[in-house]
Amino acid sequence: MFDSIYSADTGLQSFSKALTVLSNNVANMNTPGFKGSDVNFRDLIYQYTTSGGQEGETESQVGEGSATSGTRIDFAQGQLTNTGNPLDVAITGDGFFVLHDGASTYYTRAGQFKMDANGYLVDTTSGARVQAIDAKGNLQDINLASLQASPAKATSTVTFVGNISRDATSDQIGSITVYDAVGGSHTLTVNFTSN
Repeated sequence: MFDSIYSADTGLQSFSKALTVLSNNVANMNTPGFKGSDVNFRDLIYQYTTSGGQEGETESQVGEGSATSGTRIDFAQGQLTNTGNPLDVAITGDGFFVLHDGASTYYTRAGQFKMDANGYLVDTTSGARVQAIDAKGNLQDINLASLQASPAKATSTVTFVGNISRDATSDQIGSITVYDAVGGSHTLTVNFTSN
């Protein structure tokens, strides 16, 4: 009688652990780079009993229930989503991003990156620097400082210095270069006409 209660209890405990893993998967379904886990189950040891006489012996197996034998991370490809941040990246297929914080190296599939004040590509959560393999095959921090450009800024003011002749009916100033909001240059000519 107690064996059947124990076996049922092991099943409930295994199911409870599986439910915890499933709950964790659901809680992290919007976490960038998260990889869900699957639970592995196993049956517990069997008791072998023999009954009957010498000629008619029969052997029977009685299981002792179930248990979880661990979890396995599911590395299947997740859904790729555009975040609007040009430095956010994703890996298609196998692989990890390598992060280094000065003391330790970390591996992640979360590709949420930004540039720090020194131009290094860093993880937005931990601040650890993203690394890549250089020409010699060594890991090296990625620095984008030399590739940075200032964003375009439209010309908002043009200043003139000088005098216009009192006797002239018009005056013209040419070759004034101005810039639009996307950095395109335009040459203007300004005409002054006396009232």
